[in-house]
Amino acid sequence: MYNNIMRIISFSLMIAIIAYISLSAREDLGKVIQVDSIEKLVTQVSKAKAGDVIVLKNGIYNTKCNLMDLDGSFPAELNRTKPYGYSLFIIDCLAGVAQFASTSDDDLWNYELPDGRGMKLGMEFISKYIENKSSWPFKKDIMYWDEWPVRHPSLILYGIKFEDKKYVNLWEGLEPDPKSFEIIRNLPLRHPLLWVQS
Repeated sequence: MYNNIMRIISFSLMIAIIAYISLSAREDLGKVIQVDSIEKLVTQVSKAKAGDVIVLKNGIYNTKCNLMDLDGSFPAELNRTKPYGYSLFIIDCLAGVAQFASTSDDDLWNYELPDGRGMKLGMEFISKYIENKSSWPFKKDIMYWDEWPVRHPSLILYGIKFEDKKYVNLWEGLEPDPKSFEIIRNLPLRHPLLWVQS
């Protein structure tokens, strides 16, 4: 039961992140339902209709739609103590949402705001720093800098979706089995190939 609740919470938070980027520009979303407890969150998830977004009050959603900058970076993450790790984490979460929540009528992988912000821009930004971490122009993470990057799910999911060998090859060349709890904890999808339809 606990594992199922944690999965629902994790998925709801990932949905909230994608809503955070796109909600103000999309008119086709359903209701945004705010709840004030985990119990209500679990209940609302089971009753939600397609397009509804359910978020915890005072959580990820309660800020303006400016999570991603026009260059594909995540300014809030760049100002944290581990900007590289958090930038990797958020793009992995967004990739998970795009993979789980996209439909034939609503492909979140290809969705863009009018100013170009979307998954493609985010992946273009971070992939160059996964490929060559030494080119990272921002401050280094205060901890675990040497342990990143690993096989990030965003790379393989994006590479498969767009049939782009560059991303698949990059993913294949990275550490497949990190040992550090901190690195494992910050990989929102540890087995991304399970979520790919053949």
